[in-house]
Amino acid sequence: TIIIVGDHLSMNNYSFNSISNYERNVYNTFINSSVSSGNTNNREFSTMDYFPTTLASLGVTIEDDRLRLGTNLFSDKKTILEEFGKEEVSRELAKNSRYYNRCFVNNDYN
Repeated sequence: TIIIVGDHLSMNNYSFNSISNYERNVYNTFINSSVSSGNTNNREFSTMDYFPTTLASLGVTIEDDRLRLGTNLFSDKKTILEEFGKEEVSRELAKNSRYYNRCFVNNDYN
């Protein structure tokens, strides 16, 4: 399996100025995946979905097609962005977490 995932939009902004109604996205593709689906184009997803999707593309079976907040994009399950929308997910992820701050930001595991 070959997985190609971009980390930013094209730096060549002027090429897209003349195209109307074009939404720029980061390029990604899964080549020679162990699984396939008819539901792989134009989905709303985030980088959290790459974890279960990568494992599925390598042939790993994932119970309920979800790992943490990520959804296997080869499945028919909705991602959290498809289910709740970008604004709601962004709002929830932006909330303060004392546990996260204590354990991951301050590295205080006690």
